[in-house]
Amino acid sequence: MRTFTRSKSIISAVGESGAPIACDLTALSETERAAQDERTRRMLASRPTLTDTADGLTLTFLENRHIRRDVEDWLALERRCCPFASFDLIDRSTTFILRISGPAGTKDIFRAVFV
Repeated sequence: MRTFTRSKSIISAVGESGAPIACDLTALSETERAAQDERTRRMLASRPTLTDTADGLTLTFLENRHIRRDVEDWLALERRCCPFASFDLIDRSTTFILRISGPAGTKDIFRAVFV
């Protein structure tokens, strides 16, 4: 069974293995966190396709230079507060894919962000 908790400074999950993982929300300043929240809102407003994977999830976006820039900027900050996760951008002809993966619990943390 997985558990998921959120506080003002930490988002954490415990996967089926029992090993905890956590995002350190204090890794970003208040200004960076506000910008990150706005980017996330714009990313979601573009209605990406969300797909679960074995070790995380993918979001598929229609190619759009503004959303692409938001995703790239989002990644730069997200790597600071969630170093346990792996992030990849995959280019396709008319879409690009954000792949997020990591240890057990990663999917739960990012699903809470994007769902």
